[in-house]
Amino acid sequence: MIAPGATVSQRLFVACVIGLTCVSSLATAQISDSVALPKTFAAPEGSPNLDDSTWTETVAEAPNATIRFKHPPDWTEVSVTNNTELIALQSASRTRRLVVYRPVASAAQVRQPIGPGALKQIADLIAQRFTASVPEATLVEYGQARIGPDIWAWGEMNMPASAVADRASPSLAPAISAMFERVRGWLFRDVTAPQQLTIACYVNVLRNQRADERAADAQRAGFEFAHILSGLAVNSH
Repeated sequence: MIAPGATVSQRLFVACVIGLTCVSSLATAQISDSVALPKTFAAPEGSPNLDDSTWTETVAEAPNATIRFKHPPDWTEVSVTNNTELIALQSASRTRRLVVYRPVASAAQVRQPIGPGALKQIADLIAQRFTASVPEATLVEYGQARIGPDIWAWGEMNMPASAVADRASPSLAPAISAMFERVRGWLFRDVTAPQQLTIACYVNVLRNQRADERAADAQRAGFEFAHILSGLAVNSH
């Protein structure tokens, strides 16, 4: 319950803690010094505007909201792993995955950038979302961005390849573990909307890739993720 005299930061923290348990995992994580998407989500140098004319629109229905977004045409829906996930999509190469979680009603909506203290608390909750299923996951960086009119808090995680293999069928798990070395994941949480949405974006890092190839692949994936997020539409009902 939120006390009548609570500050905006206190209200925000209570609103975001619903359904999650706070952990302390920020000892080595860096905080982004600007209100912006993660650096990996920036357009690759010299790249043209992304043409989404062939992209596919997906509509996901939750009890309290309708979510619409476009994604590359080779992405397909895959099984969700628990009842907090609304829809999950994966690229044909298995190197990119996006998960939309069921919206959660919030008692506090934030219109301005979040202060460092509250942002730290939310980042800890973001880390908990990952470590609940992948205990070895570590928070690398966290921050906040404006996506449309809303403020979204985000955190970047580094995870072992088991985070991918555990989602696969037993017959495919060994091959997937051999294919990927680790997983980079970004979780975004809308802290402005009354029905707060959480979205996770994943890049599976291939084994035997050079460092520059890994960076370029992650940048291309981040560019696609940024485009998906910018076109996201959520209608509460």
